[in-house]
Amino acid sequence: MNKREPIISQKLSNAQFSNLDQNIQAIIALHDQAERKLTQDQRLIEQGTAWLSRPAFIYLSLLGMMFWIVYNLAAPKLGFVTFDQPPFPILQDTLAIASFIVTIMILSAENRQGKTQERQGQLDLQMNLLAEQKITKIIALIEELRRDLPSVKNRHDEEASTMQEATDPMAVLSALEEKLEAGNHS
Repeated sequence: MNKREPIISQKLSNAQFSNLDQNIQAIIALHDQAERKLTQDQRLIEQGTAWLSRPAFIYLSLLGMMFWIVYNLAAPKLGFVTFDQPPFPILQDTLAIASFIVTIMILSAENRQGKTQERQGQLDLQMNLLAEQKITKIIALIEELRRDLPSVKNRHDEEASTMQEATDPMAVLSALEEKLEAGNHS
């Protein structure tokens, strides 16, 4: 039990806390599953891009380039041998190769993250569709109960009638695309 559980459990009922804990555990399991599927190369690339995105990397890179330039400009005046005279072709080649490698690392990491986000989006869509189906069924059951109870006045509720009909995701998608296309042409 970590330090946060007592604070959370004080604000939530036992059932809410149990449901929340179950959901959190499911999210952690999904994350762990995705992490286990990473190859050693992909894990190395992820660690590399995480290090490259730190401010320390930027500072070290700038410091290294400044040292390189200052040394090669000052070396002849101080009696030292230069290894890269202006316009610094070795530095330029080194930076070009490093940029190429960093670009590939970033693209690889983004590609994997994009696939993970797509999978999460599909899961979200599936959960939303399932929730919509459950809500539709609950509305239908409540309407049926309202009609069957003698103590409740029977009346027609157009909104409830509409809401108890299942929503066709393809119809929603078509309507959305029509609206988006109409918005792009105006």
